[in-house]
Amino acid sequence: MIQSLFRRKSLFTPSPVEMVFSYLALGIWAFVVLFPLYWLLVTSFKLPIDVDNGPFYVPFVDFKPSLHAWKYILVGDLKNDTFRELCKHAGHSTYQCCTSPSTGDRGSLWT
Repeated sequence: MIQSLFRRKSLFTPSPVEMVFSYLALGIWAFVVLFPLYWLLVTSFKLPIDVDNGPFYVPFVDFKPSLHAWKYILVGDLKNDTFRELCKHAGHSTYQCCTSPSTGDRGSLWT
């Protein structure tokens, strides 16, 4: 009976024990990959004070969700946002650095 748990039915069909370990490993790996994305999504619905209070993962049970961050990103006053201005200038500088030909004896970036 126990030997049948470890015996393959064919060359391409794993044994029942191999299937259990395979699915267990895939389940653990799925959790490792997907949990940070869940944490990111849940944190986006927290107020800044809730983020500082500690790790609470279940909305409506551990904390009251808020659309504060989403409202700020989608329709907020972004003219006074210094981080966006920094990113805009940094992106423009990176684009210019990579697309303009070099001068002097340094040679071209693409050669």
